[in-house]
Amino acid sequence: MFFNPSDVKYFKPVELQTKAGLRGHIKQPCGTHGLMKCRFNDYIKHSDVVVMPLFRRVFPVWYPKTWDTSAVIEESPKH
Repeated sequence: MFFNPSDVKYFKPVELQTKAGLRGHIKQPCGTHGLMKCRFNDYIKHSDVVVMPLFRRVFPVWYPKTWDTSAVIEESPKH
């Protein structure tokens, strides 16, 4: 999954998940080739797949003045 221990340390705060629904965290890097120790909330099976979600969908903050045509937006004075 990773190439060196510094990559493992960078992604240490990210929560891991398995396809079976288990959750876990990275504990520490092992060796010099990007291997790592992980701890899960239960035993994982040999056929289970571990995933690391890196992207989340973020919705913009609702700003009602941009959608309300009757609202008057005040302009800042020019200097």
